[in-house]
Amino acid sequence: DEEVVSPKSVETEKETVSEFTVKVTEQYTNVPLKLASVTLFGQTLQTDSEGKVVFTVPKNTTVSQLTVSMSGYRTIEIEKYTVFEDNRLD
Repeated sequence: DEEVVSPKSVETEKETVSEFTVKVTEQYTNVPLKLASVTLFGQTLQTDSEGKVVFTVPKNTTVSQLTVSMSGYRTIEIEKYTVFEDNRLD
């Protein structure tokens, strides 16, 4: 089970981007899963001891697919959502 936590706005070289955290937890116990692989735009990061990983993307970007995988668990694919100017995900 994965959860996309509220993004926050950060400023970088003349471009506003949205930083958001993906938190991966075990579906039944809600325990954070350390070292789960999360892939977005071809970049794969591993979750920390709290089950979290942080990505930064330009606002108003459509994310075609976010994948979460870990040995012993079913791979999760989340398709088509947008990070909007006001930081909401749709």
